[in-house]
Amino acid sequence: MDILGKQVVEQLVGELPQCAIAEVNLVADNEVFTLFGGATEDGRLLIVKVAHEYIPDKIHRRQFNAREILDQEALLCTHCRAHGLPAPVIHGKSYREGSGLDFVVLDWLEDDHVTPDPFFMGSTLNRLHSMNPPAFEPVAQRGGPLEKMICTAILDRTVAITRFNQRRFRMPAVENLLAHLSWPDRRTSLLHMDFTARSLSSVGGVITGVSNWTNALIGPPTLELMGMDEHGLLDDSFLGGYANYEMFRAPPATETAFRLYAATEIAIKSVLNTPDPANEIKALNRVDFLFEEFARLSN
Repeated sequence: MDILGKQVVEQLVGELPQCAIAEVNLVADNEVFTLFGGATEDGRLLIVKVAHEYIPDKIHRRQFNAREILDQEALLCTHCRAHGLPAPVIHGKSYREGSGLDFVVLDWLEDDHVTPDPFFMGSTLNRLHSMNPPAFEPVAQRGGPLEKMICTAILDRTVAITRFNQRRFRMPAVENLLAHLSWPDRRTSLLHMDFTARSLSSVGGVITGVSNWTNALIGPPTLELMGMDEHGLLDDSFLGGYANYEMFRAPPATETAFRLYAATEIAIKSVLNTPDPANEIKALNRVDFLFEEFARLSN
């Protein structure tokens, strides 16, 4: 057990004795959380989700407070369970000043580490989009209306791509992009925005829990669906489980703008993180095509 793991054990004993674990094991580590797992004396399997001190947003040059992310994670897991959606039980949170850790303790959900069946993924996402969203402002959405956040993200990512790659794009005027993102007939739902196998626990293809709410938004389901399609996750089986995708169709220019939100994210990650020139060119060509398509549809 490393130094961080020992600190988790000590803080659990002092702050959340009902969740005390004698020894923890590292489960996962990413730019947002470090996850430790272990068993209590009565045999309960728990996950301790330790947030990094600050969550970086490299493109917008800002940082999210770790406690805000943990609060959001706890709130949305609890909200989902209250509405019948599978999610881990939250057993407690511990926030410490100085050298202490900020973490949330939740159930260790059973998971066979096999990608969930697309049909069940679609069905679960439909249930998520159908329930009433909680009355809160997602961390990623603070500072203005959703359409402004999406517009800023698209343009900032594109500028960053150009800075790193020298690729030029036919970027729209801010006013035009905002006008089409402000879709008046949209339905408003809780959006996960990272609805992939890494955020889903499953057994035998059936989803046992949804977690990892760092990127959550409140907005039109079409925004999430178009993003998943850009990531290649929408197939006939998924849409069969989702069942009523057609009722959420946006105007073509708006749908293209929603796709740009995902495509620019894929592209900037390929420029910064992917050592595969073919994937980088493919991602940049996709952004180029969508900007041209938006210009055609919005004029």
